Amino acid sequence: MASIEQIRKAIAKTIAQNVDFELHTYEYVEEMAHTPALIVEPEIGDFETTMSRGLDEWLFRVFVIVGRSNGGQSQRILDRMVDGDGPNSVRRIIYDHPDLGLGGGTDAHVFRMKGYGGSYQYSKIPHVGAVIQIKVRTDPRER
Repeated sequence: MASIEQIRKAIAKTIAQNVDFELHTYEYVEEMAHTPALIVEPEIGDFETTMSRGLDEWLFRVFVIVGRSNGGQSQRILDRMVDGDGPNSVRRIIYDHPDLGLGGGTDAHVFRMKGYGGSYQYSKIPHVGAVIQIKVRTDPRER
């Protein structure tokens, strides 16, 4: 079974390694220094409804953030990352790598994009972003 820390890092690594541009990953919004950036944050851990299946289920928010400095180019990057398909689509990347490099006991899928636009008060970089939600099931019996 993968730990929450292993899953969080594997999500970021899987996405960053499979886009065709440099993508910076950060542990926290406050640390963000360069864009485009990705921040993976656990949102919900569900142990009750998965108990009968023996799985742990995690919901992660993946903040995809691009700068506002170079016209529409940054927003085109964001659009491609939140799109349902294409070489830089987070949904496609996770679909193609559902185990996140953690082995057969882990299964991830993207199920929602929300919150397109806006900014985060802690960052000092002008930016726009979106939140992609990823559900990860991991089997504690798989080691």
